[in-house]
Amino acid sequence: MIDIFKDVAHQIASFEDDPSKAGRPTGSAKGGFSFEGLVAKGLNQVIGALRGLHGATPHSVLVGTLSPRKLKTNDGIFAISKDQRQIVFRMRNIISGETLTTPIVVKEQWLKRTYKVEEWYDGKIAELSSKGWIPEDGEVFSGHNYSKIHKGLTIEFDGTVLFIEKGALCWKVLLECKSAKSSKKGRIDGNAHERFAYQNLEYLELAALYPRTQLILLTNDAFVRYKNKYHTGFGVHGIRLSNAFAWYDFDMVSTASQYVRLFKRWHAWLEGK
Repeated sequence: MIDIFKDVAHQIASFEDDPSKAGRPTGSAKGGFSFEGLVAKGLNQVIGALRGLHGATPHSVLVGTLSPRKLKTNDGIFAISKDQRQIVFRMRNIISGETLTTPIVVKEQWLKRTYKVEEWYDGKIAELSSKGWIPEDGEVFSGHNYSKIHKGLTIEFDGTVLFIEKGALCWKVLLECKSAKSSKKGRIDGNAHERFAYQNLEYLELAALYPRTQLILLTNDAFVRYKNKYHTGFGVHGIRLSNAFAWYDFDMVSTASQYVRLFKRWHAWLEGK
């Protein structure tokens, strides 16, 4: 099993997209999408290794309580069970499908990876108004209409992993994949990483409403091979926020050895260690 973990870890960590092309519009690069696909491919291999554990069984997943059903999604959802513990994976391109075992049933809310920002924005409207930050009139979203400015908008994470014991959710991991590259092999390109800083703050608000969650940032090792301010910044922000807010839980994985450590941690939990 450790050899599979090491192979997957190397594949993910060593990923690097093609160099940036002159004249290509901002935001048109597809590296992040291909990296996410590579992560999903690697997780499929990890799932396969966990399936091979003595006493482990694979399961499809249903949601609901009174009338369990399949979740309507294009994501793959798959579970591994051992004794009274289950790990449930949800992500695009994760293996899915029927198994010969009885499906496990979880709460639909547990599998969410997309959240409406109004869940934590709406409760702060009065405070925003007291600061004088909401226009009183003259704008489309002014006064009482201001809350409509964000209505229906969402924050989305790339995947989620559930850790369940005896039917209770022990903790939920939200996965976010970010890859970096350096066209000149000196300094990281682009600014997609700056968008994660915003997403991280949104997770801070989300975690206050959804206890027992953790945000894991999965990156390639370009973040630690080329000069940049992002990797250190992510870590510094994570420490600052975790020290200030008890519910905030962040982890970052970038190198092959760190990926192996993560997979071994999941393996040990499933084994009851």
